[in-house]
Amino acid sequence: MSSCQVRHGRLREIELPSQQYYLEIENKSVASMDSTSSIAQGHAVGSTIVSLRDLNVNPQEANVRVPTATIHVALPAFLRLNLLPHQHWSVLVGGRHTIAVEVYDRWVLTRSSG
Repeated sequence: MSSCQVRHGRLREIELPSQQYYLEIENKSVASMDSTSSIAQGHAVGSTIVSLRDLNVNPQEANVRVPTATIHVALPAFLRLNLLPHQHWSVLVGGRHTIAVEVYDRWVLTRSSG
């Protein structure tokens, strides 16, 4: 997993987990962050902020703006299975394939029907 940082006007990719950077979730009742993998897990329907933090910067400093994103945890409405790499269910014997599971919420259904 990676994140991006702007330093001296240039965008730079940060590999996570990192010894210097970590992700922090604001509302831990909605989601939590596994610090060893930097993977978030939803716990309750709702939204929360995730922030990219630097261990070398005091978070109480008023002049420091940290990158943030919003995580929305929603109930699933349906699943879609894809067989990769060709997204087709016809396969060759002996070929290597991955089954990808895509989870969609009801918002996708209402958006596509209207």
